[in-house]
Amino acid sequence: MPPKPHDGPEAGNVFDRTFKKILEGIIPDVLNKLLQVQFRELRPLREKMQINTEREVDFLALALLEDGTEFILHIEYQVHQDREMVYRMQEYHGILVRKHRKPVMHLVMYFGKQVAAIKHELPAPLVFDAFELISFNRLDHQIFMQANRGEEVLLAMLADWGNEAPETYIKLIADRLDALSTTKNERRNWLDILTILSKLRNLEQQTKKIVTDMPILIDLKGTLGYDEGVKEGIREGIREGKQEGLEAGILLSKVQTQIRFLINMLEADLPADTIQVVSDLPSVFVESFIRHYEPAKARQLVADIDLSSLEKGMAGIEQLLINYGISRAI
Repeated sequence: MPPKPHDGPEAGNVFDRTFKKILEGIIPDVLNKLLQVQFRELRPLREKMQINTEREVDFLALALLEDGTEFILHIEYQVHQDREMVYRMQEYHGILVRKHRKPVMHLVMYFGKQVAAIKHELPAPLVFDAFELISFNRLDHQIFMQANRGEEVLLAMLADWGNEAPETYIKLIADRLDALSTTKNERRNWLDILTILSKLRNLEQQTKKIVTDMPILIDLKGTLGYDEGVKEGIREGIREGKQEGLEAGILLSKVQTQIRFLINMLEADLPADTIQVVSDLPSVFVESFIRHYEPAKARQLVADIDLSSLEKGMAGIEQLLINYGISRAI
């Protein structure tokens, strides 16, 4: 039997750190989608909570009444009026319930001379009685696949994919992350996190293989050709009063990635409406592409696009798409 993906405290720490890294910046958006909660502001509280603090109480006993009722009896002795007493008692309550798993009766015996004015009851919103449970394996994966931030898309790995084969949806997630990434480091970071999350579904080996088999992004920054191309693009943009030279290069890269992503979704037999939502390409283009889709022809198109983009840029891609049967430019 393979080991559970979360065996051992160190494994738990890895997942804790991973989720903190993913969720810290997207909690408002995620909770808005899942709980329909609109936040005006979230101010992070950075202090550490001492959860395992040991407390010594004044009196503690297991009580058994004549009618068979059993509970923990907790008593505190006070000679001064402690304004924090009610909050202390709530803290004691959590510790005692966690340890003994029994109802707790709390008493405070006040022995001071002044009239007792100790606050002894918390307002209802401050009393813990339940928590909201969000079970990701019950959530529709589309909630996260339709997101435009990689951190949200990563959560699709833990969502419900119905009867979809793991290899299929892992590939879709990886391709979506690829399409959204803006730098090589960002892409690598997201794919590394995807691999970590896959352990929670015992899919680490499949994920590693898919990530390893993905095309390698070549970072041309810093090379002579890239630098000269950017400079020429900027010079041309300045002459035209625009930045079209640089923007065209960025658009070219995104279009290539999106077309590959589109083909992968079609190969996975996803519904057309789902593809429309997930893809970043114009809907008219996606409709036309789906209408003319043939697996072998589409794969050849990808190879031709990769070659043509190096020689002819965006114009070359548009001509290939016209030959493919799509007359509408991207």
